Amino acid sequence: MDDNTNLILKGIELSSQGRYEEAIQCYDQALAINPDDKEGWNGKGDALDDLGKHEEAIICYDYVLRIHPDDSTWAMKGIVLNKINRHQEASICFDKALSINPHNATALTMQKSNQEKYSDDQLEKMNKSNKMAHRAIEAFESKKYEEAIPYIQVALKLLKDQPEDQNTFTITNELLAMLSYCFFKINKFEEALVYANKSITINPDVSKYWNFKGNILFALSKYEEAIICFDKALEIDPDKSLHLSNKGECLDKLSKYHESISYYERALEKDPNNEKIQKDLDAVKAKLSKESSSKTADKIEMIKKSEPLDVLKMRLAKGEITLEEFNEIKEHLE
Repeated sequence: MDDNTNLILKGIELSSQGRYEEAIQCYDQALAINPDDKEGWNGKGDALDDLGKHEEAIICYDYVLRIHPDDSTWAMKGIVLNKINRHQEASICFDKALSINPHNATALTMQKSNQEKYSDDQLEKMNKSNKMAHRAIEAFESKKYEEAIPYIQVALKLLKDQPEDQNTFTITNELLAMLSYCFFKINKFEEALVYANKSITINPDVSKYWNFKGNILFALSKYEEAIICFDKALEIDPDKSLHLSNKGECLDKLSKYHESISYYERALEKDPNNEKIQKDLDAVKAKLSKESSSKTADKIEMIKKSEPLDVLKMRLAKGEITLEEFNEIKEHLE
């Protein structure tokens, strides 16, 4: 990681501990390296907001909106404007956020809060968890997995204090799956497995959670256990080519080539233009052919050394050896 990313990560960690002034120093150092760093400005704005320095936070968000306008920053600016009673401007910000992303949880929450009664404390917690979730998603979608991890962890902690409704349930489960994926991408497979299991515990009926757990176990070379997960995924979604090909890959690793080919062929039926599946299938067929040739050669060599011609004729009649093998051995014996 570069110095800029390290400073951003340190700022996130300090903010999660309530050490906002120190976090701001980290963000300022990061911005000195890259003045247009979106995460740096957003992080600084969030920390200033948490310190009650709302006008300064708005300046940070405005800078982001000039260089990288996105729904999350519009929503955060709206929240801060609401805190200083600039409600009309806040409403415009939420509309801007929803025009970019109609599913923005923060903007939707603020709209809902106008219709339902939430305490200030509840609303503050909802806003903070949504903020962390959006920061996590931004980092995740930018493939900045190490940056996403602390945001996700803080969001999950805040979500524990949320009302237990369907929205909270869905967000929690998706964040757990996202956290598992982040650890997987930085090769921390044991940590990834912990959060994959948590996702499955909350909702065992989602095939992609089982499939991803299978991928983690595959990375850990636990192929038999991975197959169990891919089988679970196929119980839920039997026509998914990804699940079929993943099981085929495990079977290949276990040298079960006939079974592997069967699953790759089924996967290719579902996704006939998938070049990777075709390539993997061809590779397994080549391994099987090489293995069969080797076994045939070994069998011929053994018979050459030990069996008379009459016995060979009997074995040919029974179909235990092929005519080609019989002729080759006969020639050797003669």
